[in-house]
Amino acid sequence: MNTPWRIEMLGWMRAQSGDLTVTRFRTQKTALLLARLALFPKRTHPREELADLLWPDADQDAGRNSLKQSLAILRRLLEPPGTPAGGVLIADRLGIRLNPAAFSTDVADFEAALKAAARSPEGRQEALARAQDLYQGELLPGVYEDWAIEERER
Repeated sequence: MNTPWRIEMLGWMRAQSGDLTVTRFRTQKTALLLARLALFPKRTHPREELADLLWPDADQDAGRNSLKQSLAILRRLLEPPGTPAGGVLIADRLGIRLNPAAFSTDVADFEAALKAAARSPEGRQEALARAQDLYQGELLPGVYEDWAIEERER
C-alpha cells in the first residue's frame, strides 16, 4: 500500500499522502463525501443515506448518480495508479467506507488527545499541548450542511 492519507478537517479540508497534498477538490460535495467517510470511519455508509445527506434536494436517481460521480473522483484521487483497488475506498453496491489502515485524521487525533488529558492527570499537560497543536480552527469551516454543523457543535 502507498503512504497512508492524512485527512485534516480542523481549520480547512486537506488530504495529504507523501508528497501529494490536496486542498482543492473538484466539487465541494466530493470534499464533503470524503469528510463524512473520514469522520465516521468505523461504519459502512449506505449509499442511499449518503446520497440523501449530500444531495437532499435531488430526486433519488440524480442523487445516486451524483454520489457515483463523486466516488469516482475520490477513487482517482485517493487510489492513484499502483494503489490496489479498494486500498483506500471500500465500496460495494450497498455501502461505502474508508479502509481504516489507509488514513488518519486530525479530528480523531484531537479527540484522542482530549481523552488522554481527561484520563491521566500526570500526562494532562502534554496531552492538552498535543490537542492545542492539532486544533487549527473549527471543523469544516464554511460548510453549512446540517450534519457538519452538528459535528462542529459537538
